[in-house]
Amino acid sequence: MTFLHRLRTLFNIRKQRQEPPVGTKPPVGGSLILNNVRIKIKVALDDEQWQWLTLMGWRRVDMRTNRRHYQLLSDVMMRKLLDKAERDRAQAKISAQSERTKHK
Repeated sequence: MTFLHRLRTLFNIRKQRQEPPVGTKPPVGGSLILNNVRIKIKVALDDEQWQWLTLMGWRRVDMRTNRRHYQLLSDVMMRKLLDKAERDRAQAKISAQSERTKHK
């Protein structure tokens, strides 16, 4: 940690990151984030899935300009998240995990 970082921390200059705006539906190959968890989109999302994901707090992020490190969600969990029957249970599990290791 550099001197400047320590000084900013000492004087409590750091600001909490705001949640990014919802934005448009990501294309196949795009990324969604929730706290420190990332999903790589491998199938096209329908409007209902996109609306549900945004209501749960998932946001589209341009990973080319993002230097933060995220935990990549497995394909199995992504399928569960997009399946209507299992999505609430999967979301609760992911949210609990991401809250425990949330970025500061």
